[in-house]
Amino acid sequence: MNFNPGALWTQFIAEIDDAKKKVSVARSGAWFRGHRSGTWKLSPGLLRYPNGLAREQTLFVEFKNRGGELLKENTKTDWDVLTQMQHYGVPTRLLDWTDRLAVALFFALTGEDDSPCLWVLNPFLLSAKATTSAKGVVFDFGDDPDFGYSKFFSNPQTWPFVLPVPIFPPWKFGRIGQQAGFFTVHGTDASPLDVLAPRFCAKVTIPKDLVEYGRDRLRDDGFDEFAIFRDLDSLGRSIARKYGMLR
Repeated sequence: MNFNPGALWTQFIAEIDDAKKKVSVARSGAWFRGHRSGTWKLSPGLLRYPNGLAREQTLFVEFKNRGGELLKENTKTDWDVLTQMQHYGVPTRLLDWTDRLAVALFFALTGEDDSPCLWVLNPFLLSAKATTSAKGVVFDFGDDPDFGYSKFFSNPQTWPFVLPVPIFPPWKFGRIGQQAGFFTVHGTDASPLDVLAPRFCAKVTIPKDLVEYGRDRLRDDGFDEFAIFRDLDSLGRSIARKYGMLR
């Protein structure tokens, strides 16, 4: 039987739709996250290190103080600083999500693949469970002094939420808006989100035979490095790849 990647891709998209139904967000509002390895759990970078929590305040203070004038002018709250830490590679308790499937697939299919996968999340039900708020509320803590990030890491027990809380950060910074970014912020239980709230998330494995096909399909649809990062480094890689000259 001939290999038909198009048919396999259609089946894969159907599995994503099934995952959305499983977590009760079939029509709209699903959040996605791509993993290059299916073995990775839904744990933020800070919690992947044994001493992560002990270093949390040091990481934040050093980034904020040394960043100085390099930080964007519209960095006004601690959550703004934390958001930039996350996007520039400093481990935080934030976990990135997007409501654009193509963006999540880009991250799942970029780099060396080891059974890549896609996670699907219902942020509304998770928020209702985590915060006991009305169903459908995704918060922005940036302007709420009762939920200041500095207050939290200086005394973690003041944070009232055990489960990860979905948050909607203002799209002030280029990458967040470009990637339609959202976050979950881990609370007082450091376990992975998929362990803490399995009812609200589902994993879809990307077949190995679809990895290269998926990459090509995303590029054909305009989702390459430059579409995701919008900087000169990614533009250079995008152009070099387009003409078969990427080293």
